[in-house]
Amino acid sequence: MDNTTPIPVRGSIKLKHWLRSTDITQADLAYRLNVTQAAISNIITGRSAPGLLMACKIQRCTGGAVVVTDWLDTESAVELEYLAEAREAANVSE
Repeated sequence: MDNTTPIPVRGSIKLKHWLRSTDITQADLAYRLNVTQAAISNIITGRSAPGLLMACKIQRCTGGAVVVTDWLDTESAVELEYLAEAREAANVSE
């Protein structure tokens, strides 16, 4: 049995599509993010997931086309959305 946690593919797919739509190469993105092209390739193919800081940098670099929550598993993304809605509801009632 494989005990590795699968990497959410939503972020990988969105990043791959963003690169294609902007004609930015993996090497260009790597330069902008101060990482190697191999690191970007590993993220796009799902061999690795970006850490929180890198996910934030990707969000900023893509202008929000690929957001931090795209790298979360479905359960975590739903929980985060629920918390954001609860926070917004609490702010409205004040």
